[in-house]
Amino acid sequence: MIQGFDPRTGEPVGEPVAETTDAEVDAAVAAAVAAAPAWGAFPRRAEALEAVADALDARVGELAAIADTETALGGERLTGEVARTTGQLRLFAAVLRDGGYADVALTPAQGVVPDLRRMDRPVGPVAVFAASNFPFAFSVAGGDTASALAAGCPVVVKAHEGHPVTSDVTAEIVAGALASAGAPAGTFALIHGVQAGLRLLRHPLIAAAGFTGSTAGGLALATIAAERPVPIPFYGELGSVNPSVVLPGAAFSRPAAIATGYTGSLTLGTGQFCTNPGLLFVPEDVGLLSAIGEAASPIRRSTTCCRSWPRWPATSSAQCTSTRDPRTTLTWPARWSRCSSTSRAGSSAMAGRPASRWWPRSTTAAPGRPPRCRPTPRSARPRSAAGSSPSPTRTSRPNCCP
Repeated sequence: MIQGFDPRTGEPVGEPVAETTDAEVDAAVAAAVAAAPAWGAFPRRAEALEAVADALDARVGELAAIADTETALGGERLTGEVARTTGQLRLFAAVLRDGGYADVALTPAQGVVPDLRRMDRPVGPVAVFAASNFPFAFSVAGGDTASALAAGCPVVVKAHEGHPVTSDVTAEIVAGALASAGAPAGTFALIHGVQAGLRLLRHPLIAAAGFTGSTAGGLALATIAAERPVPIPFYGELGSVNPSVVLPGAAFSRPAAIATGYTGSLTLGTGQFCTNPGLLFVPEDVGLLSAIGEAASPIRRSTTCCRSWPRWPATSSAQCTSTRDPRTTLTWPARWSRCSSTSRAGSSAMAGRPASRWWPRSTTAAPGRPPRCRPTPRSARPRSAAGSSPSPTRTSRPNCCP
């Protein structure tokens, strides 16, 4: 079973969602294969995509509210993301009407050269792996789904475990709108679970795959796609540490402004944006690190370690229902089975990236429920001989395990 959790409280959101069985994955793929010829030739694909966009817009308030309980990203951000999602669908509808996507080339017969005609055609059923950090725009009805449907390819989406309820509601809206627009049965389907996703990618009738997420997860899936008996295209948007360089002149002339911008980038979208600058190069002894520490200090003091596994914590008191003692410091997951306790400024802690969901879960979790994240009291952390806190250290007993 897959359970969503409220990052603010750690409490479950909705009922657990059953993981898709092997038989159900095979049935979804078979239905997609059966739908492929009709959907590829469907003359009203543009109208169908617009119908999906209209249906999502009609329930934007409900969608944003549900997603907020599973992500703590905030209603304003999520409402805007639904608009981005529907804008993508309408964009691809416009591309379909333009017709240039087919890349048609005609070479008339001349002498011994025969009449040659070339155009792009749908490849067949596509597997889409939904992202964690954008529950709409890069998820069930996101860009990968919209582009594949526009190209005439049925889609089977593997939902992200971080927001199963949001995924189910979105899928219900998408499937209903497609059916109302006359799309053949099997054009769109949703599955849940890591093993279901792996079976989907390995299915011999899946013709291509799309993925947005971590580097480790993307490389693991790309390897599977490449090692199939018949390899398939894998379109992955993978993460990065996004190294940033501060030149001496800038560091000396405007350290406060750079620190504020850097800290804002670190915490944007609770630290989950793909542009999160995880590695910063700065000149020595210019005071910039102190400025970053000062800029991050209010964030650290207001941060509540109330996240649900395996999310980032909310990063402002406005996003949390409560705040903890400012003398505590967050712990951040280093990998699935262990956590790292951090004693430096909030910016240093937040420079880490979310762990990949493709690693095994920790065996320390209680059945059906991940353990809560607990802050480490400052007095309990190891200290160096000089009295300062050391670099991030692995604890023998994890403080926040996924």
